Amino acid sequence: MVSLGLSTRCFWLSKYGFANFILEAEKSKKVILLLDYDRKGRYLFAKALGILQRKGISADSYYRKEIRRITKGMIAHIEEIVSFTRV
Repeated sequence: MVSLGLSTRCFWLSKYGFANFILEAEKSKKVILLLDYDRKGRYLFAKALGILQRKGISADSYYRKEIRRITKGMIAHIEEIVSFTRV
């Protein structure tokens, strides 16, 4: 994500697990959710969004939607976005 210009703290759900993700998110006022676009990613996105909203944490899905729009749905996994960056 650094190669995309993202300079904030990132938390990889696949590395730390869902429960730890929620614990980390609770330390923040706002969370940007970037989960994959496949079936599992959509499920986890909906689950995370619901939990964060119930806890009063602002969960932003704008960037996820914009990435989908800009790539015209050509990526299934967030990691693939690097192929769309300019050199």
